[in-house]
Amino acid sequence: RLQVAIHADEQIRSCNMPVLLLQPLVENAILYSMGYAAISHVTVTIEEADNHIIIAIQDEGPGIQAGEISFGSGLRLVLEKLDKIYQGRYQMTFENQSPSGLIVTIQIPKIVPA
Repeated sequence: RLQVAIHADEQIRSCNMPVLLLQPLVENAILYSMGYAAISHVTVTIEEADNHIIIAIQDEGPGIQAGEISFGSGLRLVLEKLDKIYQGRYQMTFENQSPSGLIVTIQIPKIVPA
């Protein structure tokens, strides 16, 4: 009933990323896509672009209506963690897909350990 795919650029595997940043987002993607189709697909893509790490979590659920983003405890914790670590130097977007689904995208600075 659930298929999960993870695609990560090889060159960013050594970069620093906050611990458990994706867990609430992947959990929400699974929760909202389960039961919407016979087989739920969730895809996590992590890539580099312009010295940033771009993380996208995509599901095939119903998406969201304008103004209906619910900032539950998991999403609130993700935003607090991003703000604490990156002090506003990040972006998080929510984009409906056609005919169904949602992509949550996070862009953070690329930090390579010394």
